[in-house]
Amino acid sequence: MIRKKPLTEEAVRRLSDRVNARGVPVDEELCRRGAALWQEHIDRELAAGRPRPRQTGPTKFAALLAASNGGRIYDAFNYMGAKTGRWTSTEPNLQNLPRSIPDTAERDAAVDDILTLGYDDFSARYPNVAETLSGCVRGAVRAGEDRLLYRCDYSQIEARVLAWLA
Repeated sequence: MIRKKPLTEEAVRRLSDRVNARGVPVDEELCRRGAALWQEHIDRELAAGRPRPRQTGPTKFAALLAASNGGRIYDAFNYMGAKTGRWTSTEPNLQNLPRSIPDTAERDAAVDDILTLGYDDFSARYPNVAETLSGCVRGAVRAGEDRLLYRCDYSQIEARVLAWLA
């Protein structure tokens, strides 16, 4: 039999403080270069008389860079941050980064190209600049030295756990 202990407010506060205090390592150079490529793409699209690109994914590079403090992001994970009882994330919202390019080798090559190529070469290699930049945003979040970083999708995990407990 599993013994159920209620999660006290103090325990939740300690967990939240611990998660928020550690921070997440971020590649500032990738954020800087990604933001610069995105801005140049916007400038060239507007100069060519085309409408401003609508994708917001690449703007996350600038948000990550703005939130970075010494190469780490101290995101605020909030327990019961939503009315539904789910965790939320703010400053920046790390739970809302765009999906990455599915093929790991292709994504790693694109991240390397962001770091090394100028706009002309990058856009020649990746005709859909916005989509490629968007798919590389998660690559800016890195594991610390001698650490592993796991990516998982706990879609509505709170509701699933509650259903299981019921």
